[in-house]
This record gives sequence, C-alpha cells and structure tokens, in this order.
Amino acid sequence: MLVGTATASPYECSLNTATLGNGSHTLTAVGKNTAGNSATADISVTVSNVPDTESPTISILSPESGGIVSGNTTVLFDASDDVGVVKVELYVDGHSSRLQRRSPSR
Repeated sequence: MLVGTATASPYECSLNTATLGNGSHTLTAVGKNTAGNSATADISVTVSNVPDTESPTISILSPESGGIVSGNTTVLFDASDDVGVVKVELYVDGHSSRLQRRSPSR
C-alpha cells in the first residue's frame, strides 16, 4: 500500500500506524530519477499500538484567574500528554468560543 510521496528534500512521509495491525511490517522506499531509473531500500519494523489511557494535562497560563480582559484577548495554554495533544478548545461560560487556531507551542 502506498503511504505517501515526497518530491523534495528532505524526503519524508508520515506513517499513521493506527491503520496497521500490530506486528512486523516491511517499509519500502522507492527512489526514482528523471531518467526513470529506480532503487529501493527495505527495513523491518514492529508496530505496537498501545491504547492511550492517560488524560492530557492542561492549564491556562494567561490571562491570570480574576484578571480583567477586554477587546481581542489572547489566551495562552500549556497542554501535554504522553502520546500527544491534538487540540485545545476554549469555552466561555460553557459554550464554544470563536477560537483562532495556532500550532501548539509544546
């Protein structure tokens, strides 16, 4: 199964192991040049998808609790998880706010 294609250096592809069964798998890279010549390289890997049972930790770094805010206010979070944080949501009085998404800093 083709997982991805990279056309510029650094040549890299993302592999989501959740789509694979646990156990041994062979990864094959195929390099091709403009003349149509190709070469391959193989490695063996063992997939071990362990379920994520730990909740992430999160804190609001700013503004401070009890602080006064007005206008467009940036809310800064710190979030971490043993596997990874995929998103942080901001709620105001229990309702989803209009959040401008930024990449996690940690």
